[in-house]
Amino acid sequence: MDAFNEQLLVFWRKLNDNNVRYIMIDGFATVFHGFSRIIDEIDLWLEDTPDNRKNLRKAFIELDYGDYESI
Repeated sequence: MDAFNEQLLVFWRKLNDNNVRYIMIDGFATVFHGFSRIIDEIDLWLEDTPDNRKNLRKAFIELDYGDYESI
């Protein structure tokens, strides 16, 4: 598995481990379901609640993305 795919799996795992409520939308979702499409970004819809924001912040901290207090 290449490094990009491994990083992507770690990202999804951290979101799930921290109970982040999200759905994957747009191009990457299409590829994930087996259709060919060249993409270079991932689009997510996040449930906008205080608890989900806290869960997302925890996931970002664990991923070493920083502590985004404004989200």
